[in-house]
Amino acid sequence: MALLTLEAIQVDGLEKTNCSLVSRVLGLRPGDRITPDDPRLETARLRLLALGLFTQVDFRLRKGRARGKVILVVRLEERHSLIIRHLFFGASRITPFWLGLGMQEGNFLGEGMRLTVSAVGTARADIMDGRAQYALESSLFAPKLFSFPLHLGARYADGTEFYRTYGEASDGNPENFLSLHYRRGGLWSETFFPLGSLFMHLGISSELLHTHLPGERIRHLPDGTSRRIHFGLEDGFSFLGHLSGRLSWDTRNRDILPSEGTLVEVGGRIGSPVFFSSYSYSRGELQLEHYRRLGRHIFSVHLFGGLMMGNPALFDKFYIGDLQDLVAPRALGLNLSVASSPDFLGTGIADSRWGTAAFKLAFRYDYPLFSRSGFIYRGHLFFSAGVMGLATPSQLRFRETSLREALPVDLTLDFGLHLDTRMGIFRLSFANALSRMPF
Repeated sequence: MALLTLEAIQVDGLEKTNCSLVSRVLGLRPGDRITPDDPRLETARLRLLALGLFTQVDFRLRKGRARGKVILVVRLEERHSLIIRHLFFGASRITPFWLGLGMQEGNFLGEGMRLTVSAVGTARADIMDGRAQYALESSLFAPKLFSFPLHLGARYADGTEFYRTYGEASDGNPENFLSLHYRRGGLWSETFFPLGSLFMHLGISSELLHTHLPGERIRHLPDGTSRRIHFGLEDGFSFLGHLSGRLSWDTRNRDILPSEGTLVEVGGRIGSPVFFSSYSYSRGELQLEHYRRLGRHIFSVHLFGGLMMGNPALFDKFYIGDLQDLVAPRALGLNLSVASSPDFLGTGIADSRWGTAAFKLAFRYDYPLFSRSGFIYRGHLFFSAGVMGLATPSQLRFRETSLREALPVDLTLDFGLHLDTRMGIFRLSFANALSRMPF
């Protein structure tokens, strides 16, 4: 097949994206010799789609001004790049309400960088010495700024942790709780690179923490006994710092609402004075997702497991709301509720809010309602159910009870509608609504 000479490259359809970014990703320049079915054209098309900035990428060759010369016409259709990343709202028995928003610009300065800014605030907690809370977070992902991709972020929080002094573990009356006030802020960064068919993610985080530990440190149990409360935080100033790593293998057909493929991630972090941390610990995690499509029906299994050793800070432990769908998760790290896991199995998990050992196994069924262009790209009806567990070493070692009651596990479930839209990903579900109501 005859070789043709690229006379020029014409890019159509750009409104926000810089033409220089497209030229760098193309990897082709005027003067290059190509063929009409040159594999470099398909490779360049896939690279442009991989940026996540375009919904459509088309190439065609047009005759040049001289024999044997052609003009490469690149037609692009830009994706809406400003999306809602977080939408925080709700109320609990201890927090009258919270509101917040996180926005992401996926094509910052037209260079394919992702800028995310998030903020959340709460009303004054309905508790003795209760305070309003707020948190701010911002990050910038620069895939092409250096010779390697770099993700940089900063965060600050003025928050409150709630701890129980009286009442049964399942009693969420705010009168049974006191507050622990803290301020924390710092920086983090992460990069990633391929290792064959895998990707390795490496990150580092460093924060300054100031905590004023309360004078009341006794938990009065319903049976008349008491025990000292261990907060997992140092009084006054301390440092939170860690080095993290994560190895991932991903064959899913898409990141959002996949229908086929598998995701496996193995990761961990180490906190040590070497990384400017006042808390020395190690944490390991395993995550598995597997999707299979049968006709219009999508079945998936989701597994998470984590274990910590050493002396982690409270914020680095596993939290009940990050495992149990029926409990509100943290918002930018803020604790918004004192709700406990429902304890369907009667294992006493209601007493577990933070832990150093955690797992979750869930099965999910999706029924795709539609897949189209427009404001809403994709919509799924879904149902998920599973089992989760959260424990500390003392719970596992010193419970004088049966084996069934010695393992703090519980059932978790959710159902509703999952939407992939031009403005972001939204989950309208039973658990999402229930966990944000002041029950």
